[in-house]
Amino acid sequence: MKGRCTIRRSLRLLCRVCLVLLFGALPAPSRAASNGEALLDHLVGHWHMTGTVRGKPVVYTLTAERTLQKRFVELHMKDVRVPPAYEARVFIGADSTGHRYIAH
Repeated sequence: MKGRCTIRRSLRLLCRVCLVLLFGALPAPSRAASNGEALLDHLVGHWHMTGTVRGKPVVYTLTAERTLQKRFVELHMKDVRVPPAYEARVFIGADSTGHRYIAH
């Protein structure tokens, strides 16, 4: 049970970090951007993540790409160790009004 809570916290933290990076590093989206899709496009690519988890250094790769008829961005985070000790997939999309984001 404790392992599941740690994974859920890690996923929530990953989503928050991605959203903070997006909103902190980008200007406010213009009204021309349809349903917030343009903002999500800034996540697409390959990322290298470093930090600490429970006081221990960690290194992850993050691949973000459009999926599900390009309505969502899939974030695939994976520990660089072989075999990986941690791996997560998160899907982020804009709701139909473009005012909120959905994460699965």
